Amino acid sequence: MKRGPSPFNVVSVALGLAFLYLPIVILVIYSFNASRLVTVWGGWSLIWYRELLNDEAILNAAWISFRVAFVSATPQPCLARWRPSP
Repeated sequence: MKRGPSPFNVVSVALGLAFLYLPIVILVIYSFNASRLVTVWGGWSLIWYRELLNDEAILNAAWISFRVAFVSATPQPCLARWRPSP
């Protein structure tokens, strides 16, 4: 009996991972685009990250998200260890 993954399984996993991760990689690459249009490449730039750091509404939303994540995740280890006695 042959052991190990079959070529079909390897190709299936590779296509599945590409389907999941390729859009993220493309999004990261296009986040450095200097052009306002996504379809036109204007060169490499950090202008949109500068704009992000100057946008008070987005920074406030991110800060609220981090606080909610901290408040919800902090007590979880303690609650996971606590079990009521039967």
